[in-house]
Amino acid sequence: MALRGTPREIYSDNSTNFKATEKTLREELIKIDFDKIAIKFDGIKWQFNPPGAPHMGGAWKRLVRTIKTVLKSICPNYSFNDESLRCALMEAQFIINSRPLTFVSLDSEDDSALTPNHLLMGSSNGFKPIKEEKMNLRRHWNEVKLFGDHFWQRWVKEFTPVLTRRTKWFERCPPISVGSVVIIVDENLPRNVWLKGGVTNTIPAKDEQVRRATIKAQHGVLGRPATKIAVLDVGLEDEPSLEPGEAKEEKKRQSF
Repeated sequence: MALRGTPREIYSDNSTNFKATEKTLREELIKIDFDKIAIKFDGIKWQFNPPGAPHMGGAWKRLVRTIKTVLKSICPNYSFNDESLRCALMEAQFIINSRPLTFVSLDSEDDSALTPNHLLMGSSNGFKPIKEEKMNLRRHWNEVKLFGDHFWQRWVKEFTPVLTRRTKWFERCPPISVGSVVIIVDENLPRNVWLKGGVTNTIPAKDEQVRRATIKAQHGVLGRPATKIAVLDVGLEDEPSLEPGEAKEEKKRQSF
């Protein structure tokens, strides 16, 4: 709330800490003279998932799990004080909120996909690139910068399976095809950069599954394996699920 203001709605599972927080806020609100603050504050509406249905919060729980995995793996390598830790976590927050959410156009290099940062800040990148002038940097700031780069590289590796996941056996996934708009996953790109492009050619393997593709990007033509390509299919209808009898046969053909 201190950073983004009071939310109108909060979505969460039924964890005891969330339930207790919601109860405390509700009880404290009763004690307040609501007539005096009704014009200024509308209150918070807390939306809980049904008990025993944690999968209904899968979108945010999967993202939280990925972030926790990255932080757990790299934080022990840094000796942060309170201020630099707070700054490092803000860098991580900015990286996560720069991920694309929607379809991106290839008509102009200035076009960009909608990201959480657009909703929070009005643009996907709210600051100018930091020049590599290590002699003028304080030790803690330099460490925070290094943490941001490390977090980006590791988070892309963790988030790649989510971007490029092609559900196997039980759901038929549309193959990568010519004309598809894609994001090229590359952990070596500068922080917060998502390279977009259009598929110009696909190269199937012996099992007739597309394993490689040629992509026309902003600065040239690139060849990438399917595991490094994330098809942006926002707005496309889901393909029909396989019948039980087909699942076993599909399992033999799919390898990822």
